[in-house]
Amino acid sequence: MTGATLSEMYENSLENGEARTKLQGLSFNRSVLRDIRLSCVDFVHCEFTEVVFFNCDLRGSDFSESILNGVTFKECAIYGCEFPDSNSRFLFENCIETITR
Repeated sequence: MTGATLSEMYENSLENGEARTKLQGLSFNRSVLRDIRLSCVDFVHCEFTEVVFFNCDLRGSDFSESILNGVTFKECAIYGCEFPDSNSRFLFENCIETITR
């Protein structure tokens, strides 16, 4: 993040009538993200190392352009999320993959 401005790392937009947030070039290391709403977020060129997402709302978020190393998603809502195909290590524990009404 050295030398980057907030506007270079964060952007809001509308895509198909849906509000989306883009977070770019951020690094998260040895962190626990608990009870956070991060739905419809595009994580672009972000790196997550030894991170635990616990009880987070991640519906519709896109991690496909990020690196996930030793990341655990515990009890998270992940309906509609996109994840990297390769070069990443992550696992899911008791996550919700469908919409409940």
